[in-house]
Amino acid sequence: MREGLQTAMRQNADRARTRLPADLRRPSSRRAAPAGGRDATTKALGLASPHIVTAGLAGVLSVVSTPNLLAGVPLSLTLIVVVQVLGVLLGREVEQPRWSQVWMLVLVTTVLLLPWLALQGAASRLPFVAWARDSAGTLLWTTAGAIVALSVVVTVTAGVSARQPEQASLLFLPAALLVPAIMGAPGQLDERSTLTTLAEVFAIASVIAFAGWLLPLGARPLVAPAGLALQFVVLWLLGYGPAFAQGRGGVVPAMASLVLIVTVAAAVLVPLAALTARRMLWSTGDTIRPS
Repeated sequence: MREGLQTAMRQNADRARTRLPADLRRPSSRRAAPAGGRDATTKALGLASPHIVTAGLAGVLSVVSTPNLLAGVPLSLTLIVVVQVLGVLLGREVEQPRWSQVWMLVLVTTVLLLPWLALQGAASRLPFVAWARDSAGTLLWTTAGAIVALSVVVTVTAGVSARQPEQASLLFLPAALLVPAIMGAPGQLDERSTLTTLAEVFAIASVIAFAGWLLPLGARPLVAPAGLALQFVVLWLLGYGPAFAQGRGGVVPAMASLVLIVTVAAAVLVPLAALTARRMLWSTGDTIRPS
């Protein structure tokens, strides 16, 4: 009889063990679904935070008078760059490579692309720039510099996105938005105007990036082209087309159109550049791991 009782107790225990997970599985899955949505939203917000920080800092510094450092370098832009460098280093320190990559592209856009676009925009606003007057030299070399800077940003984007090419468009987004914004900035491109434009661009980029990081992987390559198209529409509705001086020649709108064409091409092709970089890693035998 004792053996019969022990056998019955073991059978009851086995049935309880097999029933318990099945009973708990359904409510636990219902509780886990909202947590997954919250995690995705939190992650997207974190990846958009470099744009938010840059927009806020540029907005504050645009209304605060700051001196220039040596060689006429504005202290305001220096502070923004320092914060961005710290963001890159912090992302590496806490082992968040994708967050560090976002900071890196924000940094490259600010350090490299912004100055050349500002120079090109300032040259476009000079009066009486034309081939016939032999006064288009500055415009030509600043346009060339802006195109080279765009090419470097595309190269950096492709390099850091090689392990996950779908994110290349999201990383390139601020650079794509910055080009038409600088061209359409009203008035002269002084320090305050440049900072205001930078703040507006990164504020818009933060919203688009937040939504973009929530998209499926297959839709993310469309973020930069869609954001750029939206930027064109908004600037057109606000009446902020490319700003040119009176008395200018045809070379001025021609150079502006060239930069815009290169920007559109870069926004469309940067995922393909990242995919090419991925294949180059494959050819070298590197193991691809998503970052």
